[in-house]
Amino acid sequence: MRKAELFSLIDSNRPKKLVYKIDNLIEKEGHEVIRLPPYHCDLNAIEFVWSSVKRIIKERNVTGDLSLNNLKSLLQTAITEVTSAELGSALQNVENVENNYWEKDGLLEDLVDELSFQIDTNDDSDSEKPKL
Repeated sequence: MRKAELFSLIDSNRPKKLVYKIDNLIEKEGHEVIRLPPYHCDLNAIEFVWSSVKRIIKERNVTGDLSLNNLKSLLQTAITEVTSAELGSALQNVENVENNYWEKDGLLEDLVDELSFQIDTNDDSDSEKPKL
C-alpha cells in the first residue's frame, strides 16, 4: 500500500473525537473543560504565578536546604503569599497576550487575502530576458 492509501485507511478508522474519562467526570459535575494550546505557556496564567512562587522560595531558602520537608514548607508559604493582585495581573497579562495573538492573526489573514499569485504559462524563457 502507498502512503496516501494508508493515511486514508487511518483517517477512516480513527475515532472522530478523542474523549478522556476525566473530561466526562468533570462535565458530569457541571464544569466545562478547556484546553490550553501546547507550547504556549504565555497563555497560561499559572506560569506567571508559578514564577512568583519560585521567586519567593528562592528568596526564603537562604540556607540552601533542599530537604523535602523544608521545600514543602517553603512551597506552602510561597503559595499563601501570592496575592490576588498578582493573580489578577497574571490573568490580565494572559488576556493581553491573547488579544495580541488575535490581532496578529487577523493582520496575517488580511495580508494573505490580498496576495495574488500569477502563474506564467509562457514556456519561452527568452521572452522574459531583458533586451540589451
